[in-house]
Amino acid sequence: MFTGRQIKRMVVESRKQKPRCHLGANGVTPCVIRSLDRAFLGSCGNAPTQLVRVKVHVTFPYDLNEAAQALADGTHSEFVRLDNFAGSLCMIFYRALTDVQACVTQSA
Repeated sequence: MFTGRQIKRMVVESRKQKPRCHLGANGVTPCVIRSLDRAFLGSCGNAPTQLVRVKVHVTFPYDLNEAAQALADGTHSEFVRLDNFAGSLCMIFYRALTDVQACVTQSA
């Protein structure tokens, strides 16, 4: 678990980046889990990262807490918080950089 200060710092850091994954009408699918995992690993020319924002579209029909838990379990990350910033709803996920680097070396 994170302390309040850690969560606040992560929220501020995550607001500096664009969402790298999107949740829509289909909910949490294996494709969405792979997309979030690739975001942690730094695909598409991005460096590996510890924080990833997931945009939740208005068409998302499922429970947000269950979806966040499913994404966290599927990517071996931790759900930090649901963030409503500038009118867009985003989930913030955290995975330790050492875990990200271990995944990169295993896939290489």
